[in-house]
Amino acid sequence: MIPLAHTLLLLLLPLVKGLPEITTITTIATTFTTLYQPQIPSPPLTPNDQKTLPETLSRALTTANLLLPREGNDWYNATTGLWQDLWWNSGNIVTTLARLGQVIDEGEETEDWALAWIQVYDLTNDARYLTAAEGIFEELTTGLNATCGGQWWDIAHTASNTINNALYISVAAHLANRVPTITTASSKDPETYRAVARTYLHWLQDQNLLTPNGTYVDGLDLQTCQPTGPVFTYNQGVMIGALVEMSRFPSSSSASSASGDKEGEILLDQAEALATGTLTSLLDSAGILTETAFLLTHPNLDLVSAQFKGIFVRNLALLYSVRPREGYRDFLQRNARSIWERDRIPEGKNEGLLGASWQGPGDASVSSAAQGSGLDCLVAAVGVGV
Repeated sequence: MIPLAHTLLLLLLPLVKGLPEITTITTIATTFTTLYQPQIPSPPLTPNDQKTLPETLSRALTTANLLLPREGNDWYNATTGLWQDLWWNSGNIVTTLARLGQVIDEGEETEDWALAWIQVYDLTNDARYLTAAEGIFEELTTGLNATCGGQWWDIAHTASNTINNALYISVAAHLANRVPTITTASSKDPETYRAVARTYLHWLQDQNLLTPNGTYVDGLDLQTCQPTGPVFTYNQGVMIGALVEMSRFPSSSSASSASGDKEGEILLDQAEALATGTLTSLLDSAGILTETAFLLTHPNLDLVSAQFKGIFVRNLALLYSVRPREGYRDFLQRNARSIWERDRIPEGKNEGLLGASWQGPGDASVSSAAQGSGLDCLVAAVGVGV
């Protein structure tokens, strides 16, 4: 019998062929479908099998299966290789499915695809996915030197946002902890990636982007280079993930082991401060994570913002793995339960689909982004032992 993680990966692989615009992504997606049988097998577990699993894991598997092509569900576009033609959101869905495999076994913001391939590399230990992430990172360097410093948000140079700079830091940190020390003409060594992560983290932290609550605002005004925009959950999540990954850096040759350990603890303290800020300012009265910036204008969120909360909870679970605070676990358990009991459509043709508001009801806002985001929370809850 094929191990469950590999079965889930087989389900995933056909979905990523044909990704547009970025050569390295297209190349590695083609490798996906030639290395594995490009067909969708039966679901990884039958309902009877799932009864023997922990409840939250069984729910995560059920939710994941609904992201896959099926009759009446046209979210996935086999021509573009994207869910609902969403670019960075699709990268996050790949990341979530790969993360689900791990917890079982154990353009604009293109950084999400680099992190997705790194997550698949962690699952498969296949160096080709790491090479793909390195190729994406190289393309991202062409967007540096924005008007206010840091990286441009888009090719048209219309914005300099927190999210793309946080993702750039995170990709550099993840690569630093995975690439071999022996380099070639087309690759960088770990220390080069570590230097990039540290440089851009220091730049980002010098921009006064933190609110009094300790959360990051959306970005910088290009005219004044002053902080501007609302607070979104995904900015906090990506930064938490980047800080946790950087905390794993070894001490430099010029620093003592003790100072290296201290640097790691400082980074984790910063990650915890972000988590605390989010959990004290972006929850409703019942303790459910809420995209407060959209409460008045888009209470059901749109196809892009529906993904945000999942990115936060995924990285909070990562922080829990090194700083196991009971409050994080309780929060993830509470939100996973709310998603399943209040946000999940219980019957009919859309049975099992999730809406963007974790308080529910889900009927008005189901989408692939909302499904992936809710799945992120279920997987995070599994990861912390719920």
